[in-house]
Amino acid sequence: MSTHKEVIRFTFDCPIELHTAAKMKASALKQSMKDYLIGLLAKDAVKNPPKLLDEKAFKKELKRILHDDAELMQKLSQV
Repeated sequence: MSTHKEVIRFTFDCPIELHTAAKMKASALKQSMKDYLIGLLAKDAVKNPPKLLDEKAFKKELKRILHDDAELMQKLSQV
């Protein structure tokens, strides 16, 4: 059995000012940016766990989102 955890590469664009602030915070905590950001994500996931939907609730939510999106697209096309 492998002792390695599965990982996924995660890249995104970030405003320079936010990057600088995060880098300074990570440095002050003697952490790498990677460890600092993973810690923030983990902390948020614990405090605000994702809402898991069963199949019926998922389909209902998807239908609502698609309906709202269709209405928005229709309004935008009329402009």
